[in-house]
Amino acid sequence: MAGAKPLGRLVAIVIAVAGLCASPARGEGPELRLCTQNLFNWGLPEEVHRLRRENDPMEAVQRDLARQRTDLVGRLSGCDVVAVQEVLGGTAASARQGLQWLADGLKSATGVGWSLWTADSADVIRNGFLVRENASVRVASFDGSHAGEPVPPLDGFPRGTWSRAPAEIALTWVGKAPAATSLPAPAPGRSGSAPGRGGAANTEPAGRARTVPISGASGPTIRILTAHLKSHRGGENDPFEEDYERIRVVQAAALEEMARSRLARDPRMILLVMGDVNGDRETPTQLVLTGRLEPLRLIHPKDCIGPGGTLACDLPFREPLLQNLLAEDPDLSGRGSYRYGRKDQLMDVILASPEAARLAAEPGKARDWDVALAGQYRRGSDHLMGRVILRLP
Repeated sequence: MAGAKPLGRLVAIVIAVAGLCASPARGEGPELRLCTQNLFNWGLPEEVHRLRRENDPMEAVQRDLARQRTDLVGRLSGCDVVAVQEVLGGTAASARQGLQWLADGLKSATGVGWSLWTADSADVIRNGFLVRENASVRVASFDGSHAGEPVPPLDGFPRGTWSRAPAEIALTWVGKAPAATSLPAPAPGRSGSAPGRGGAANTEPAGRARTVPISGASGPTIRILTAHLKSHRGGENDPFEEDYERIRVVQAAALEEMARSRLARDPRMILLVMGDVNGDRETPTQLVLTGRLEPLRLIHPKDCIGPGGTLACDLPFREPLLQNLLAEDPDLSGRGSYRYGRKDQLMDVILASPEAARLAAEPGKARDWDVALAGQYRRGSDHLMGRVILRLP
């Protein structure tokens, strides 16, 4: 037994050295919870009545929106930043007032304020962001002016437009903040109160590029693009009867190019693309958007877009520019975020640059990220909420 103590000391030293040398898959720092949510035509009662439900009694619209607000607040309370789609309003001002009503409900539930940001749109729905004011990030800049930019043409594809343009926000990580915790939804009487008309945190005219000065912020920047691509419904010519997949491909290619140009300036940028792309995993839209598929291969030398917008050929893929976190996470295999044609489809995306994907990785697991889908269909939205957690070292 004389050798037991030296052996024990040696084992202890080996374990200690291994612990010092081990590098975690992601940081142990503060968490940042980023969410994406289609708000299902969310807006002021009079706007929803006028634009979407003119044949329904106003009392029914108000009652349904009060319930929807309660459900949305319950979903979103645990987020630090929410990329939102389908903010409804005939004008930029009315859309902002509707989003402010939701932000007021979040403030009542969480005890802190939420700033809101909305982009330009040629439609009555638009994209934007909600940002918790006590999160570990501060808004550095916002650009909602992409509606005035042309969508780059693709040879052989229909002309693309930004009917509801992307919104882009830059956030500076400023340090540790109280962890975002999921809180119970407030009682209907509180959350279902009349829309607030008070001051939104961001009062500049919607749609202009805006920059907010940051005092003492020195951490890394997180940049998020949120988008809502062409729906499966009408409004434009679809001669190929593919549920408008070619139009979505053109928009996806433009969005991928926006992400590529930003990463070309800084390959280690923490960049995410989030939103409702109206195409399931492995559709041409999602493959083009991640950078895995060169869009011109879809129609040259032969047409490879099949019925309903499916991929009809075995095409060569490239290394992705962005990691498709929800689509590729093993815990969400087969899960969908929207029910279309009696089938669950993953139409909502969280796409991450290499650095963002690294910060989202589950410790010790390959190609497994801290992501989730939350909510129930028709309780707040017809889409589930997507969520990713990032941690800094």
